[in-house]
Amino acid sequence: MTPQMMEAMGDAIKAALAKINHTAETVGKDVNGWHVGSAAGDRTFYNGNWALRAAAAKLGIYGNSEAEAVHLFTKHDANGIVLDGAKHTYQMTVPAGQLPPVNAFWSITMYDARTQLLVDNPINRYLINSPMLPGLKKNADGSLTVYLQKDSPGKDRESSWLPAPDGPMFVVMRMYWPKTEAPSVYPLGDGAWKPPALVHVRNLNALDVRRFGDKSLENIIRTDTRYGGDPLFHGPRGWGYWNYLEYPKPVQNPNLWPDMQSTYLIGTLALPAGATLQLNYTYPRTRYFSFALYKEENNTFVSIGENLTGPQIEPDPGSTNPFRVGANRLADKRNFTLKIVAQDAPADKARRGANTLYVGRSGGNLMFINRAYLSDQGSDGAGWGPADTTGPVAGLPTYSGLLADGTKLNAAEVVKLFARPMPAPKAPVTAQQWEQIVHAKGNDPSLDPAAAPARKEPRWEKYWNIQYSILGSFKTPEERAKIKYAGPIDGGGDPETQYMFVQLSRKFGPVYVMRGKMPTFPTPMLAPAARAWK
Repeated sequence: MTPQMMEAMGDAIKAALAKINHTAETVGKDVNGWHVGSAAGDRTFYNGNWALRAAAAKLGIYGNSEAEAVHLFTKHDANGIVLDGAKHTYQMTVPAGQLPPVNAFWSITMYDARTQLLVDNPINRYLINSPMLPGLKKNADGSLTVYLQKDSPGKDRESSWLPAPDGPMFVVMRMYWPKTEAPSVYPLGDGAWKPPALVHVRNLNALDVRRFGDKSLENIIRTDTRYGGDPLFHGPRGWGYWNYLEYPKPVQNPNLWPDMQSTYLIGTLALPAGATLQLNYTYPRTRYFSFALYKEENNTFVSIGENLTGPQIEPDPGSTNPFRVGANRLADKRNFTLKIVAQDAPADKARRGANTLYVGRSGGNLMFINRAYLSDQGSDGAGWGPADTTGPVAGLPTYSGLLADGTKLNAAEVVKLFARPMPAPKAPVTAQQWEQIVHAKGNDPSLDPAAAPARKEPRWEKYWNIQYSILGSFKTPEERAKIKYAGPIDGGGDPETQYMFVQLSRKFGPVYVMRGKMPTFPTPMLAPAARAWK
């Protein structure tokens, strides 16, 4: 084969594997986090669908037809969070009288999601099935709880313990000779009998405060309780909420941002042409505050250039902006009004409305981020209420709307007309894509794939965007220079923040020592300078 043919063959293999993986992940319907469907059958069943046939082999060879056996599988809990025995413990409770309806038998088997192999464990148990029922301890109401976790749930519960791996989990429920009379798993995905969800019980990473400024567990829970139920502002999002709360929501995953002192409230919306969304705010008691708008591009969120930080926001009449130099940071009257309008921004900046963000007449889905960094001592994570008492709380901004024809909208109508579903965050690059990038043919030949993109002499640099700063770091300096770097920040980054980064690898040594001068900080905000550094 010629080099061109070999390259084309390699590309074809990658494309085929991607299609097989996608087909495998979308088999059947999602029911309580389980994929309920069938990928196995005879030639008539496949009817020339080779992708489905390959996906069936990937999921497990020698699969039965759905009349003989139904195989339900999951790698996620009911909220779409990846099952991980290293991070969480789980329970699956089958109500009394609602065991899987089969004529033969059923089983629930645990696999390591990284290898799809069985999990080595101290009690040599790899599944729980119907023949084991006489020895399984039931709850007082007759229900059966299966404990899915890497460590024993205790001797009194060990009979129903299904050991999990110390990492990602893949769970398969097999139902042999399913009953056809109700309640039945048929028709697959719409049957009256539904598999019980895997419910997160304990976060194994939920530890308490470690550093000055870190929010206490009480503060985190109180902040989540206060602000976690709004239909427009989703969150609170941040490392502390994701790792300390017993059962965080998918939207609370901070993804790339591990800072303990940050609280994000986010949402997505779409305004019709000429519409206005008005937010009646209170300045938070925080070191830094901003509100910014983004659009989704290439699986990441890119700033549209419409944002405001604390000092830029005009206060309401009679109120104080505590973020401005020399202002009273402890002022009680601290209100402001922010507007988002579906109009094109005036060409003359002097004609822009105060505290007004312009999203353009074309509309489209947008994401907003409300940032609060390092809340004052004694304040909750958002800076709108006390951290340790249930005292008065300024709370989330109230909101109202106005359509182009003059129709006024209350909060419920704003949510109905403007709000859009807030998806769980996704990494802009998958692990598989990262491996492909590491081993790409066009990389700088001086890079070692085992350490790439880190280099022996690490160098700090400004972050511009994923294309230049991350993907470009694999290239030679000459090739990287051809990539456009200037432009709006992506990754949901704050347009008013300067991000510096360095790429490291343990291959060059186990310890990295950094020496430098910290930025200048105002105390307490008596002069223009950096507001936060981390």
